[in-house]
Amino acid sequence: RKNFVLHDLRILTNKYIRKWAKLPPGSTDSYFYLSKKNHGLGLPDIVEIWKECQITKHRILSTSRSMQTRQMYTYWSKEAKIPKNQINFYSAFEEIKDSINEFEIPSVGSRNGVAFKVKIVKRLRQDNEANHLAEIRKKSYQGAAFQEELINHDMAWSAARSGISYKTQEFAQKAKINVNPTGVNKSIWFKISPFCKICKEETGKTIPQTLAHILGSCAISRGIESEDPRNSVTWRHNEILKCLAESVTKELDGNFKVMADLPGHALHYENFPTQWLNSSSNLKPDLIIVPPNNAPIIIGELTSPSLQNMKMWHIRKETKYNDQLVSKMKCPASVRAFEVGHLGETTESLKIFLMSLGLRKKFSTNLTTKLSVLAVECSKQIFQNRDNAHWTPGFAAKP
Repeated sequence: RKNFVLHDLRILTNKYIRKWAKLPPGSTDSYFYLSKKNHGLGLPDIVEIWKECQITKHRILSTSRSMQTRQMYTYWSKEAKIPKNQINFYSAFEEIKDSINEFEIPSVGSRNGVAFKVKIVKRLRQDNEANHLAEIRKKSYQGAAFQEELINHDMAWSAARSGISYKTQEFAQKAKINVNPTGVNKSIWFKISPFCKICKEETGKTIPQTLAHILGSCAISRGIESEDPRNSVTWRHNEILKCLAESVTKELDGNFKVMADLPGHALHYENFPTQWLNSSSNLKPDLIIVPPNNAPIIIGELTSPSLQNMKMWHIRKETKYNDQLVSKMKCPASVRAFEVGHLGETTESLKIFLMSLGLRKKFSTNLTTKLSVLAVECSKQIFQNRDNAHWTPGFAAKP
């Protein structure tokens, strides 16, 4: 039974999980079993379930009211040498010996069997998570989003949560391990050109069509200005900002004043208020929130970068607005740079920004999920139109 679970059954489950996710045969499976905290799907590992069942069985046998059952257990745990002819039903528990050795289970005389089981299961899950992380980090290409220096930023991925369409979830799952049909991937699979078609047609540049290029820099490489309706990066940024600004405005007390850099929107402002400045500044923050009672003004700056660049953009934006705007202001103000990644990743900075507004915890959690799903939906549409030079970004349906 042990070999069936550890080998045959796991191979079978992985086969159908790959089929469900529509992943190519060579993709890693560790991603499925990582917790959502570490950007995985959080699916239960069949091997881990089997081991936890073994632990449960140890506890039940070792604390059984039946003397015969306890004798059987101690025999197989080598704590007593009992002749086999004194135990009539030991053959059903032959695997106990192997799992005792594996988990180094100490004396079973303790009465606190439940607490001991919880402790062992917790350690088992931690070891299983560490093993999957180590396995996926070995892959420089598919494991780029799971490297240690990125995971430690306490980012949360919301793409697997409720409220997201199946097609978008499929896109996000493939994107996490870099197996979407980008030009670079198709050049590996089918030996065709890896370069971006529309960049080559419009500018003559031969730029590899990676996922990061499609979602973050294709429009910039083609020289499309940020104000141009065809700029997909600005479109995704403004969709997230609009959702954030509208939601915060509804939730905040009416004494708060909210302004956003959203042309054509009711909350839009043309220029930074000069009455707050000692000297002129051309910067226009994404959000300006003015609390009542002369409290410090909150300046919010949103960025929607790739996962690998989130920390860099956070530092760059905070430094820029502190040096070039806040230092010139007459009244007290604070800068809150925050990020919502291409695939819905969020950092602690978004949580800090929402907390600084005094918003309810439940509202902040729901809004974070909403923004994450919105970012993934936008990125999916950008990806679907990666070879369409005449596509104007827009929402077919909101998530």
